[in-house]
Amino acid sequence: MKLIRGLWRLLRLLYLIGWGLVEGNAKHLRALKSNPPDPRAQEKNQKWFRRILACLNIRVAVTGQPAEVPCLVVCNHISWLDIMVLGSAMPVAFLSKAEVARWPLISRLARAGGTLFIERGGEGAARRSIEGILKAFKRQQSIAIFPEGTTGEGHTVLPFHPRLFAAAIESETYVQPVALRYPHPEGVHPKVPYVGQQTLVASILGILGCKSIQAEVLIGPAIDPENLDRRHLADRAREFVVRVVEQNPGNPG
Repeated sequence: MKLIRGLWRLLRLLYLIGWGLVEGNAKHLRALKSNPPDPRAQEKNQKWFRRILACLNIRVAVTGQPAEVPCLVVCNHISWLDIMVLGSAMPVAFLSKAEVARWPLISRLARAGGTLFIERGGEGAARRSIEGILKAFKRQQSIAIFPEGTTGEGHTVLPFHPRLFAAAIESETYVQPVALRYPHPEGVHPKVPYVGQQTLVASILGILGCKSIQAEVLIGPAIDPENLDRRHLADRAREFVVRVVEQNPGNPG
């Protein structure tokens, strides 16, 4: 039964990926990169994420409201699922490493979602990332980042790296903290964390075989960066995420 469920979902997932490649055309990308981004293009992205999540039987519950103005959205990081879960709940674009732009198929899907591709590592990499975020803010686009810098098990929140918070300070843009949870009787659904030596293929197959997964997106109050340096701003944002994540959110549902 588990094998049949996984194969059926895989076929549906491949169909949705193909549909996403067709929809992610030049006209759609221009609409996302307009100033401000076309809300119809943003809604199309959110619907696409929701269809993929529905295919995987991942139910998303959202608490709180996204800010009405562009924000630097900062979130804890547990899995590759995070992008789809967060993208289904909020009209945001993501910051991604430049290598993704060279991945077959995945790069097309990422571009369709308005992803910013930034070179990481090396001299000036952080500054280039900040400049990319600032350009998005000028277009009235919210940008989501995962300031932990890596994925975790989901039970705790790693320290937030403060460098990219400089974009919010320089542009006087609010920071909106968001906490992601995948509640389970064990605390966090055991198939969700994408950590250690696990391969992406193994992670995807594990998700495909799950009967259902519950995801929660908890949106915190936006933080005014005025009179805060990037370290204190990062710590303020992390405080909200820690309060939500580290309260042992086990849930039999």
